[in-house]
Amino acid sequence: MSNAQIPNLPAATALNGTEQLEIVQAGTSVRTTTQQVAGLFPGPTGGQGAVGPTGPTGPTGSTGNTGPTGAASNVTGPTGSTGPTGPTGPTGPTGAASTVAGPTGPQGTIGPTGVTGSTGPTGPNGDIGPTGSTGPTGSGATGPTGPAGVQGIGGPTGPTGAASTVAGPTGPTGGVGPTGATGAASTVTGPTGATGATGPTGAGSTVAGPTGPTGPTGPTGAASTVAGPTGPTGAPGTSSNLFLYLANTGATSGYPGDGDILWNNATQTSATQINVSHLTDNNVDVDIFLALLSVGEQIIIQSQTSSASYQTWTISGTPTNVNPGAANSYWTYPVTLNASGGAGTTGFANGAALFLALVNGVTGPTGSTGPTGPTGAASTVAGPTGPTGANGNVGATGPTGPTGAASTVAGPTGPTGPTGAASTVAGPTGPTGSAGTNGPTGPTGAASTVAGPTGPTGSAGANGATGPTGANGSAGSTGPTGPTGIGYAGLTSSTSNTVGTGSLTFTTNLTSSQTAFAVGERVRIAYTVTPTNYVEGIITSFSGTTLVITSDAFGGSGTYTSWNIVAAGNVGATGPTGATGPAGTGTNISVSDEGSVLTSGVTSFNFTGAGVTASAVGTAVTVNIPGGGLTYSRTSFTATAGQTTFTVTYTVANVQVYVNGILLATSEYTATNGTSVVLGTGAGVNSIVDVITWV
Repeated sequence: MSNAQIPNLPAATALNGTEQLEIVQAGTSVRTTTQQVAGLFPGPTGGQGAVGPTGPTGPTGSTGNTGPTGAASNVTGPTGSTGPTGPTGPTGPTGAASTVAGPTGPQGTIGPTGVTGSTGPTGPNGDIGPTGSTGPTGSGATGPTGPAGVQGIGGPTGPTGAASTVAGPTGPTGGVGPTGATGAASTVTGPTGATGATGPTGAGSTVAGPTGPTGPTGPTGAASTVAGPTGPTGAPGTSSNLFLYLANTGATSGYPGDGDILWNNATQTSATQINVSHLTDNNVDVDIFLALLSVGEQIIIQSQTSSASYQTWTISGTPTNVNPGAANSYWTYPVTLNASGGAGTTGFANGAALFLALVNGVTGPTGSTGPTGPTGAASTVAGPTGPTGANGNVGATGPTGPTGAASTVAGPTGPTGPTGAASTVAGPTGPTGSAGTNGPTGPTGAASTVAGPTGPTGSAGANGATGPTGANGSAGSTGPTGPTGIGYAGLTSSTSNTVGTGSLTFTTNLTSSQTAFAVGERVRIAYTVTPTNYVEGIITSFSGTTLVITSDAFGGSGTYTSWNIVAAGNVGATGPTGATGPAGTGTNISVSDEGSVLTSGVTSFNFTGAGVTASAVGTAVTVNIPGGGLTYSRTSFTATAGQTTFTVTYTVANVQVYVNGILLATSEYTATNGTSVVLGTGAGVNSIVDVITWV
């Protein structure tokens, strides 16, 4: 075959051993470095030596055996500039063919490596490719809500508190005990003195009289018909749920992205709503746990690397699930900031590794009040006596007891006063003589028929212990399924329109009141036969069956009269521009055979050998190199925006697919028919797609 030169090779660079290559080893593509392949260990660069004189040309040696063909590279290098073509030297005369091979001259010493040229300036950043359009949202009515889960089992009763070291208040004073027996009558009667005048009632005593003996305990009262006071609410439980996320500061509304959290304010601590993806950073769907969060609960957002960087929030409104059941499902939580610290106060950086923790568990329903516990047995130890109440008013004077028997011993007679003249006016009454000695106490009068005043009621006794909490009630029955919404499905149009941008008007099969589409929403309107021909934009008017959009994106071309209208996601924010790699510093590339350098300064490759073929069609270059019993073929494509299907012939299971040099897993594409490869995700515009096949 004729020599085939691979076009678009870059300017060669001096190798330093760290460049990565791909080789085929035992039928499998593996990665390696130029150091491993060529055994390059760069030493210090010496100064430029003088060029020695050219020695005479020795006789041509016999041709050596052809070395094994290297594996085809699956990474396209950058295109270098073409160097100037040197002048062609004169052709020397052909010597007579020698019949005896001359001796091979000694290998000349290798001259010192020249000084490395200065590094060229870094090239400008390339233009950012356009963001791919969002795929249409699937149609179909939302399914009915599943039944509520059964009520969880109540927690165990807490242990009984330690015995109190403070005595409870004294119970009410018992009734008055019976009157004691009357003492024996005196055998000596004292003289009866004159009855003195009744003295004034004394002022209330400031010294409490002695406490009377405690009466017997009264009978237990009937069971109360009024429930006792409710015990204090237990401390809120704490959650062990913790989910990993990344911070998204590039947006303040809508879907935060898989594994992301976003705030509705660029100043995070001023946010009033947090949006959380149903997928965590490690691609775990936690939708069922996010649905348990409710008003009043606390959540913590903290850095995975520093507990000093955090935000504590209280959920202040009803959480909402947006796009339930869809791949872009997420939850919105109205929140109020409680506290923050570190990067949580200044704002977490975009892409910061975070975790979302649930602080308080959901409060279960209040159980019914348990029955009143039985009255405890009467205490065998008297409680402390309460303070004596103030003296009551003096009671009425009881009846005078019977006069004692006449004394047999005369009392002393007082002195007789002088006898005055008979007066016609009664003189003043003389002073009362001193009282005689009291006679013995007379017998106790009969019991009074009038009850004495009731003593003060003692303070109330301590409340009895709260009875155990009753068992949780069974879960209520599931409510009826609500009516199905009008939804976004089934909207079509037969209006003739041309694929492109600008204002477009469509007459629809449904009126604006029969579908959920509304002004301000983004839609994709695709040709029903080949949906790759479409327009996409915002609805500016929808009245009756007249729908007007402003198209700002489109795919394909042509004029059509059959359209499907579906919801489309908003175009995401453009990602940051990646850093430009450093410019190459050299101009040569070396080729080695199993570690031995064959040549340097290579600008093209010539593939030779039995069965080797090469061809180029447009930007697709195919090189077939047989080896190891297998023939490998590589077909390269430059993709259009969102392209998924690439036509290539292959044997099923003998195929590898690379996008921009990255080997795809077999789960990321479909290659089952032998004539085309279909990517699971559309390639970006101008992406290089390589398909490696072998037979």
